[in-house]
Amino acid sequence: MGAKLFVHRLFSRMGLLRQVVALKSACISSPLIHSIAFRNEFSFYKQLLVDSPLVFDIGGNVGNYARVFRRLGCRVITAEPIPECAARIRRRFAGDDGLILLETAVSDRPGQTVFHINEEIPELSTLSRDWMQNSRYATTSHWSKSIPVPVTTLSEMIRQYGRPGYCKIDVEGHEADVLDGLEAPIPLVSFEFCIEFPEQILRCLDRLEALAAGDGQRVGYNYSPGQRMRLTLPEWTDRAGLLDALDLRKNGGLAGDIFARTGE
Repeated sequence: MGAKLFVHRLFSRMGLLRQVVALKSACISSPLIHSIAFRNEFSFYKQLLVDSPLVFDIGGNVGNYARVFRRLGCRVITAEPIPECAARIRRRFAGDDGLILLETAVSDRPGQTVFHINEEIPELSTLSRDWMQNSRYATTSHWSKSIPVPVTTLSEMIRQYGRPGYCKIDVEGHEADVLDGLEAPIPLVSFEFCIEFPEQILRCLDRLEALAAGDGQRVGYNYSPGQRMRLTLPEWTDRAGLLDALDLRKNGGLAGDIFARTGE
């Protein structure tokens, strides 16, 4: 059990989770903490997005990453289905023509679906019932509201806005389904992972490899654990090297973002 998960469960059992979440939110929203986080994120993505004039931000939340991408000069298409979060993005980027907000979920096919909202921690809201029932947060969190939301796909977004240089996917257990809605490779993709869902990681890798192979290209991988804003591996590696580094059987508390770079 990771330290973060242990603390989360401990406060839940003590009946203090709501207070701790409120304190965490207050700290994150403080100007000093926000400034430090922004500087770290800006420095990290400045190294990665050297040729990415267009970015897709799937799971935009309240626009923190979109702000970084805009500061780097990227045009941003952000998808966020939670009405309250989407409203904050609209206010935050009012008058900014370089950001387009899509109030929609993203999956493997367009249409409509049910989105499950965690009102205590909106970042844990999800389309995935499996994630709600079996993730590290399943026994300590509550998804108290479900709403119908429209759904689009990455391919539909590309047809409308063009192919991005980078696509960030952070959708709490639904990452593989998002990639299943992609029909051609994107130069740089990141997707959130939790080690307790190895099959989701493998599905994402399978899809990225298939897309690259169909275009005569290869995929290189790296990963960033937690919110550390740094790549762990000194060099980009292949699928086998990534899986060896992650060690799916032993790293019980590991979570973060896997970065996939497709090229010749």
